[in-house]
Amino acid sequence: MKSILSAVVSRGIPASRLIVLPPPPSDPEAWRLFLEAKERTAVPRSPKSAALSRRYYDVCRAVAAEAGVGAVLDFWDDLNKPEMFVDGLHFSEKGSEVVFRSEIFFVRVCCL
Repeated sequence: MKSILSAVVSRGIPASRLIVLPPPPSDPEAWRLFLEAKERTAVPRSPKSAALSRRYYDVCRAVAAEAGVGAVLDFWDDLNKPEMFVDGLHFSEKGSEVVFRSEIFFVRVCCL
C-alpha cells in the first residue's frame, strides 16, 4: 500500500486528493460453496479468511491515513453481510450500492 501511494504521489497527484478503498469483507463459506459448484469438486477449506481480510482492511486504512490520503473509505460493517455478495466474494447490487454511496460522498466532499 505504501508503494502504491508513493507511486501515485510521485506522479504529481497530491495525497490529499486520493480516495482509498480498502479491501472489502467477504463471505468465506459462500465463496467456498461457489467454488465447489463451479469446479464440481470438493473444496475443503475456503481460500478466503474473514479474520485475515479484516486485518488487511485495517492495515490499509492505517497506511492510507498515515500517508495523508484525502479519504479512506470505511464500509466494513455495512458490507459484512451475506446479502452484499452474489457468491461470497463479488458484490451484489446492494453491496455495489453501498460502495458507490461511500465513494460518491467523498468525491463530492474532497475531490471536486
